[in-house]
Amino acid sequence: MTIVVTGASGFCGQAMLKFLEGRNLRTIPLTRRHFYDPEHPRAGPSAHAVAQSLADIQPDIIFHLAGTSHSTRSEEHTSELQSHLNL
Repeated sequence: MTIVVTGASGFCGQAMLKFLEGRNLRTIPLTRRHFYDPEHPRAGPSAHAVAQSLADIQPDIIFHLAGTSHSTRSEEHTSELQSHLNL
């Protein structure tokens, strides 16, 4: 079973990876930047980049924990808030 954790470098994502550790699962952290190991996939901030990464990986389960806590940055990127990705 393949599990993708988006937002894996964040607080919740790191906790989820620790929880899944040692459970004989293929766990793939997906972040905007390299995390743990440069061989892990990385997605840019766009919905298209995330969709492409997920298409390449073809996970069985996705824990979507990515987000931003910077309110000014959220206000600057309102177009991203208005889009969505149907998986």
